Order: sequence, then C-alpha cells, then structure tokens
Amino acid sequence: MKCIFLNESIVNYLLMESSFQAQLAEFHYFPCYVGKGDFILIAGTSTVGKSSIVKALKELEPDRFEEDLDLRRDPREPTDPLMQFAMFGDAIDHSLNGRSVIMHADRSGGFLEYLSTQNIILPLRSVLIFCPFTELLKRLEDRNNQAQQQDGDIKNFRDPLVPLDQFSRIYTQKQSSEETLELLTRAQVTEAYNSQFDKMIAYARDALHPLPIDEQIAIDKVLSLKEFLSNLGFNETVEIVEIAPRHTSHYDLILNSNELSYVEMAGVLHAGTIASLAE
Repeated sequence: MKCIFLNESIVNYLLMESSFQAQLAEFHYFPCYVGKGDFILIAGTSTVGKSSIVKALKELEPDRFEEDLDLRRDPREPTDPLMQFAMFGDAIDHSLNGRSVIMHADRSGGFLEYLSTQNIILPLRSVLIFCPFTELLKRLEDRNNQAQQQDGDIKNFRDPLVPLDQFSRIYTQKQSSEETLELLTRAQVTEAYNSQFDKMIAYARDALHPLPIDEQIAIDKVLSLKEFLSNLGFNETVEIVEIAPRHTSHYDLILNSNELSYVEMAGVLHAGTIASLAE
C-alpha cells in the first residue's frame, strides 16, 4: 500500500513498496491525518470497464462507497477541476471516518499529487485496469453505437478521441526493466487516431458544436497526432513501441481486462480487502 506526505522526497520514498503499518511506524513523527477505511484507487482509460468492476465489487462489499466524476456530472462535458477536487476531498473523508471507498480515475497521478499537498496517510491500493489498444477501440465503438440507439442513453457516449488521449498519457515506451503489456506499430496507431479524430469532428458537427474552419481542423489533426505518437514513445526512428505504464511505481496492481472478467477482477480486489483486514 502507499501513503503520501507533503514533503516531495518523502512522497518519492513512499511510492516504493512497503506496508501501511511500516510507513506509520517510520514516519509517526510527522503531524498528519490517518485514514482508517480501506481505499482503492482504480485507474484506467474511459471504457476500460471501471464502473463494471466497481458494480461487481459492491456485490461483495455493499458498504464500500463509490466516488466517480461521472456520478457528479454529465460525462460529455469537460470536467471542472473544482468538482474533481471536491470528489477527492469526499473520498478522503470517507476513509478518515472509517468507511471503505473505491474511487475512479483515468490516471492515478492526479490523486497522488493532490495527496502530496495534504498531511494525510491513506491505506491506499492503487490499481490500473489495462485494456489492449485494439480492444479499447472496439469497446468504444460498441459503447457509442449503443448510446446512440433509440433506446440508448446518450450520456454513455464518449468523445471518440478521449480514451486514446488517456491511453497515450497512461502508457508509453517501456523502460528496460518493465514488463511489456503489448506491442504497437506506428501505422496501427496512426490509422486509429486519424479515424477517431474524424469521428470526433463528425459528432461535433452533428451536435452543432462550434468548430474551427476546415483548414484549421486539418492543422490541428496533424499536430494532435504528432503529440499522440510522441506520448506513446514514437519518434522518427521508432516504428514499434513496447507499451508499459508511464509511472509503474504509481500502481500496486495491474489487471488486464482482456484476460479477466469484471467479476474476476472484482474478486481480486475483494481478496486484497480481506488481506488488508487481516493485517
């Protein structure tokens, strides 16, 4: 488990593996608030299945509180940073008051950075849900098609570019010691990005959203693709990247949603809860 303190050097140290009890013993002299409720931070791109995992976990742990921005806002709208900070605060309050909580995020870094500004220790388990790139595209298409059906819920529609952007900010070319999650080629991701960009523009036009002139859209497409490729680790000489989390140390556990069902992943998290209670 991880605990975060105000001092940056301590933050970096505590991102290494060590038990919650050991951290308390070693840093007891820092004035801080200590969470008592088990805290799961579940990270991953949109459409990876976080909500389904939480639903399955709550079948096993009905008293666990869920915090998710999509429960507070229209997911089609940009996230208000103040709303996100409010969610962080509420989730922390649950733990400080002895309640177990699970919180969704696309990346864990935002919450860890927030914690680093607070004198708070949490019994935190940070879990990354990985979905292979091609499977993510398929799930996104299925989700959006269903949301746009006559009997669908349009609030379930996701901007066609958002999950790809999130993917490129969570994952990148692996370091030598890291495990490869998948291989991606420049041609593969370029074709996918251009297709999703066009779908995003088409949806915006259908929804009568204001757009730049076509010439500017074309420029934006080239520039955003360049940034996307760079984030994933591609450059002029790299045609294939071995994907791994950008910040592996942020996660206690990585689960592959293409290998485990939502119920199985919930079972893994529940087993961790039982182990935490036994410590």
